[in-house]
Amino acid sequence: MGTLLLRTDLGPVSLLAPDTAPRHVRATYGHLWQWTGDGSDLFSLSVAARETRLGTATGARHHLNHELTQLRPGPEPGSDTLRETHVGVFVEGAAASAADQFGEVRGNLVHQRVVVTTDGELMHVVRILVPDDEAGAELVERVTRSLRVRPWSLTA
Repeated sequence: MGTLLLRTDLGPVSLLAPDTAPRHVRATYGHLWQWTGDGSDLFSLSVAARETRLGTATGARHHLNHELTQLRPGPEPGSDTLRETHVGVFVEGAAASAADQFGEVRGNLVHQRVVVTTDGELMHVVRILVPDDEAGAELVERVTRSLRVRPWSLTA
């Protein structure tokens, strides 16, 4: 049985997310929401929203490259390897840029999608980590298609 996903409104972003309360961290410049799955079709889902000066489609693309660089394994011998593919996505209410990473991490074949969006004021980063199989791919697509962004104040 797959992870039950329900429409979840986080304020700046709404999306399909697990039917459990997320871990929520509020920081000086933004918010982070995170869910942990059981590994059957979801390892983790996280959504971050923060103030940005990169409020354009080009800014979202540049920040996506930064996110991908942080996720790449280090240069140590025998380190895990990932391959990347940029993905065309449409996110209602925002300019978006996305990429998929596939590979082996700690002995697990994984598929991770990173979606970076901006509405001009806030930058949103969504990371979905799933097993690299049919169930994981379906979950990634469902969550990505469900993303909606709306204007929101971090102080709200």
